[in-house]
Amino acid sequence: MNLCVSVLGILLWLIQGCVTARPIKPVLLTEEFAAYHGCFLLYNMKTKVWQQTYGGPMCRLSQTACSTFKVPLALMAFDNEILGDEKSKLVWDRKPHVIASWNQDQTAVSWMKDSVVWFSQDITQALGPERVTAYLESFQYGNHNMSGGIKDAWLTKAPFVPEVKSNANKLQISPFVQARFMIRLWSDPSDLPVKPSALEKTKNIIFIEDSPEGFTISGKTGSGFTDSAFKRRLGWYVVHGEGHGEEYVAVVLIIDKSDQNPGQFGSAVARQIMQQTLHGYGLY
Repeated sequence: MNLCVSVLGILLWLIQGCVTARPIKPVLLTEEFAAYHGCFLLYNMKTKVWQQTYGGPMCRLSQTACSTFKVPLALMAFDNEILGDEKSKLVWDRKPHVIASWNQDQTAVSWMKDSVVWFSQDITQALGPERVTAYLESFQYGNHNMSGGIKDAWLTKAPFVPEVKSNANKLQISPFVQARFMIRLWSDPSDLPVKPSALEKTKNIIFIEDSPEGFTISGKTGSGFTDSAFKRRLGWYVVHGEGHGEEYVAVVLIIDKSDQNPGQFGSAVARQIMQQTLHGYGLY
């Protein structure tokens, strides 16, 4: 009887494993990236294996961090108590911005959700260039180069931030390094040199959604341009996904191959590609 129960248990375990196992073969991405230079990375946090790397040299090529910088910046802000918690508020200075949702007071949650540039600039100015650079070095976040200016170094000039200098975009990072930073953030215990409370609060404000397949998705998008005419979009989407006993970090980077008259930000393209690809893996 015990033998039968044991055999039944093994069979049930095998069946469950078959149901939840991810595809062995990488998801084909030729069509998704046809119009873009780009990269897709998927890292399995449980097995510590790169489940897929697509894009060859693009995955190691550094690009402007754009709003993905908000994730390490949140760690800095909470670690220094510039932000006390997720409800901490900064007051809008009444200077109008192109994006309507920026024209109001913001909390830490709305800062991340609406990717509010002025909120980031208030934090970087409060920290100062030396502290920001020291944190980025300790995080091993890209080239940790803030020489483009304490208000602009992570940005490209764009229609939604017309005041940004054309040579601001000095803080650059590659998809592989983005992934490694996220792996360090979500490792337990994390080896990032900040207070545990800063880690927890940052994870809370970068929550994005629960996927249709039951995975909790957290992370950050980023948008910019690689040309002064705003015809070539740069788009990031860097995420952590966890559910059903599985855990992943994924990164998408896209750059337009040809001139566009975009009706959407590069980050929206990156997010769409990410969702389609994770759907192919049964994660979204």
